[in-house]
Amino acid sequence: MLHRVHVGSTSGGDSCAGHSRARSRAATSPIGGATIPGVRYGSSQRAPAKIVTSIAAAAIMARPASPSRAAPRPATIGAMSGPHLRDFNRIVFFTGAGMSAESGVPTYRGAGGIWKEYDYRRYACQDAFNRDPAAVWEFHNYRRRLVAACAPNLGHRIIARAGQREARVTVVTQNIDGLHALSGSRDILELHGNLWRVRCDTCGVKQQDSHEPREQLRCDGCGGWWRPDIVWFGDFLDDATLHSAKQLISSCDLFVSVGTSAVVYPAAQLPEYARAGKALRVEINPDETPASDLYDVHLRGPATEMLTRLADGDPHLLDPA
Repeated sequence: MLHRVHVGSTSGGDSCAGHSRARSRAATSPIGGATIPGVRYGSSQRAPAKIVTSIAAAAIMARPASPSRAAPRPATIGAMSGPHLRDFNRIVFFTGAGMSAESGVPTYRGAGGIWKEYDYRRYACQDAFNRDPAAVWEFHNYRRRLVAACAPNLGHRIIARAGQREARVTVVTQNIDGLHALSGSRDILELHGNLWRVRCDTCGVKQQDSHEPREQLRCDGCGGWWRPDIVWFGDFLDDATLHSAKQLISSCDLFVSVGTSAVVYPAAQLPEYARAGKALRVEINPDETPASDLYDVHLRGPATEMLTRLADGDPHLLDPA
């Protein structure tokens, strides 16, 4: 099953991804068939076979609370109160742009977001690459330069150290910056690819590459253009990666969302699988999101500060390396 990237919004369009095929009706949840207000899937009545892009930098959808979930109100946790990472055996960290913002990696939406300054239709979709691959590479080399100047923050390191214990810890990330791997995390599912990996769609070859800037832009084997191995607007997500994420989230006992906007689909539907699996669900975000009502616990603040709170003074997680 293939899934296209879709940003939940009620305005805007995407010439790169066939916006005319998008549907604008209330969707059926992939878990149990419940209707989720404000979510737009494709034509399927259950888990969507295809989700097409509908992009808008502004106007993030407000999502009304479902009557079945109106009470009780999830808790907002105070200092030094639970939950604590040490008390769980199967943990999934679901991370978005807010995870890396404290490292200096630019976010994508909101104030200072990269799509406020650059038009994705010129630099971050397949049509743009087909038209002018050199211009697309100029933009992505610029992104490489920005990310190369950043280092993992304490939050990245807490997650990595949690995975060095007996607990099974998986990182499911929407980020393409590679900072989770750089901090030492081992089990990582990259939903949207990796800025430091390239592929040749003609040869089917992939290369991990840390050059900044990348100067070799054509494949040695066929002479075609190397393409950043990331999910652009309108691209399909890798089905095997998404399937693995759903399985691991369905079986975890703690699901921690860190810095996700909850507007990029199909990734934004993943908390539904944690809820169906009865995991304790923690949302770390300075602000409420369209998915906040799916969580049991809200930690309102920066990622590093809130992850430190979950570490609860554990020296193994907090001592500087």
